[in-house]
Amino acid sequence: MNRILSNLDEYAQIAFPKALEIPRSKKHISLIVNRKGTVLAIGDNNHRVSAAAARIGYRYDEAHSELDAFSRLSPNLRNANGLILLNFRFNRFGDIRMSKPCSKCMPWCSAIFRRIVYTTRAGYEVLIPNRDELRSISLPSFRRNVKAAASPGGPRSNPLCHNGLR
Repeated sequence: MNRILSNLDEYAQIAFPKALEIPRSKKHISLIVNRKGTVLAIGDNNHRVSAAAARIGYRYDEAHSELDAFSRLSPNLRNANGLILLNFRFNRFGDIRMSKPCSKCMPWCSAIFRRIVYTTRAGYEVLIPNRDELRSISLPSFRRNVKAAASPGGPRSNPLCHNGLR
């Protein structure tokens, strides 16, 4: 787990290009990784209707990024021990934002995942779902703006930034 927690900013670099493909202003990306840190599945919050989302009670029957990632996970890995959920949310400028699983996602995510890591404005929170409690650990992010970190000259030289401004 320490290996994963020490590489959260690198996982954000994996999630950010996928977020650029989402037409919404709030871009949620979920990665499911194993204990070794290998990414097993990636999901997003695109407008896709899902029967599983309807059963859970999601608004408009659209799958959230957590459910999308879990549905993309190989069926033989769905019951594996030690799965970790990494949730990222980016705004249109590439800044990380709060991506805590919603009240519909949290119950089933807590039952499946060993750890749930999500972004906040200040960095990351780690939820440890065990023994009927959720314990939280705050971790700072070294890169609060992923788009700027991906550009060698910072946000002003990044052509993806609108007019070079943040």
